[in-house]
Amino acid sequence: MNYQALKTEIDTGPLAAECAGKSDDEIAAILNAPRFSMIRSRFVTVRTMLAELPGTGAIVTKLDTAAESIPEVREALRYLRGETGIDIGHPGTIAQLDALAAGEVLTLEEATGLKSMALQPASRADILGWPAISYNDVNAARAAL
Repeated sequence: MNYQALKTEIDTGPLAAECAGKSDDEIAAILNAPRFSMIRSRFVTVRTMLAELPGTGAIVTKLDTAAESIPEVREALRYLRGETGIDIGHPGTIAQLDALAAGEVLTLEEATGLKSMALQPASRADILGWPAISYNDVNAARAAL
């Protein structure tokens, strides 16, 4: 843990006002609370899409049409229809969805809906790429010069 970076986060980060005057335990809890969201790895299938994403039928129909000329879409559909699914939060998948929207295979709304399936709860520590912050981490950061 980079204690200087943690100290800076506590003192000036977006949760600084909430951290002010709190104990080390309370600050750790604040920074570990899942109050934000971020794109994360998440495997989805057509079944997941049907349960969570309105308009899935139209999206799959468009992807079926695109699969005739775009090999990557053909392969993605094979996984989407299987048990494993595809990682909707993978940067490559996000880029492919953006390309499909830019190429007007999907609407921007459809691509955004698919990408939003990768949004998961996240703490401030998660967003910064840090492990869970402990009381000891906060204590050491507050002692950092």
